[in-house]
Amino acid sequence: MRRRSLLVVGFLGILMLFTSCATSIRVRHLEPAEVDVSAFRNIAIASTERFDFPFRMPLSSWVKGSADSFFSLTSGFDSSLSAKTAEASGRYLVNAMQNSGYFTVMGPEVTDAYLTIGKNGENAYAMLKAKGVQALLRSSVSYMNCEEQIYSRDIKEWVTENLGDPDKTPIPDVSYEKVTGRAFYLEQQATVTFTYTFVDIQSNRIIATRSFTMQEESETYMGKTIYAKDSSTTDRDERGYTSGFAPSFFPLFDRMVKKIPPQVVRQLSPTWIESRVSLMANKPKADIGDAYKLAERGALQQAYDIFIQSWNRNSHVPSGYNAALLLEGLGRHSEALELMNQVYNRSGDSRSHAQLLRLKDVSSQQDEAMKQIDGSSVSGEGSVVKKQIVTVE
Repeated sequence: MRRRSLLVVGFLGILMLFTSCATSIRVRHLEPAEVDVSAFRNIAIASTERFDFPFRMPLSSWVKGSADSFFSLTSGFDSSLSAKTAEASGRYLVNAMQNSGYFTVMGPEVTDAYLTIGKNGENAYAMLKAKGVQALLRSSVSYMNCEEQIYSRDIKEWVTENLGDPDKTPIPDVSYEKVTGRAFYLEQQATVTFTYTFVDIQSNRIIATRSFTMQEESETYMGKTIYAKDSSTTDRDERGYTSGFAPSFFPLFDRMVKKIPPQVVRQLSPTWIESRVSLMANKPKADIGDAYKLAERGALQQAYDIFIQSWNRNSHVPSGYNAALLLEGLGRHSEALELMNQVYNRSGDSRSHAQLLRLKDVSSQQDEAMKQIDGSSVSGEGSVVKKQIVTVE
């Protein structure tokens, strides 16, 4: 039985070693936008609207500690939180849209000026169209919430003590887990909802509108109370957080709103998707060892030349399989699909079939994304898309 177990462990070790040593290459392809806005690539972005708390101050000015704590802190909320969160949201959104390389962007300073003129009776959309703008991107921080509290946890230690009465018959020492103190923490939780609307200014039609709700928490160690060991001593308080002000809520909101614009870009523009694929091992053996080394070094074209020659010469399945993946790595997706189809049809290999299905999907996505980029997509004026996306961290 022991010998069989050793054999199984040995086999798994060899398998793990083989898998970890497999040669892999980086491949990437374009994924089409979820909402095809290829007919609206000259856009104006308005400033992000702030959220107004209904009672101005959603929290008490003081964070109250629990009854057995020695802490009293000023709240991490301040009156500028809404404005700072909206400003950060708008800045991250503009940067993401500009860096996408897909849109020509008119920034909030100019866009807001036109929209302000529009409030005074002028036709703001007509003025924007005269500047070549096709769509308006509006956004808002539509919800914010803050919660904070001090909570505590027992501090426990394993001790060995004699719990007997010294005036009575001695008993053996006892080892047990003893509560020796209390640790205190400040917990802060922030929730935000960001909403954007993409509007065709020619028809005043909403092309897409979506909301993202995110939540984050932070924990700050405040200090601890060490309980007295006996009646001759007293409890001892140790501070770990010395400020009288709780940490600001803004870093929590800033982290959340920074994550949202990349998702907006993925929804409205084609984006690159990267991954790694493993080459098939050289079994049965063929004289192609150098091709694996070249692939590892990133010399994909040279590696491809060796593999395709081996495939054309003797229909060596790993060579054809790897040559197809290398074509994908070189960005030649349609050729990769065609070659993998040949490999599967000749060999019936299951791995080739799995890659063939994947390459069909990749090729389809690449083609659709390219149509969006060159403006030939037939769905460039699709119907309104609405979605609510929730993330808790």
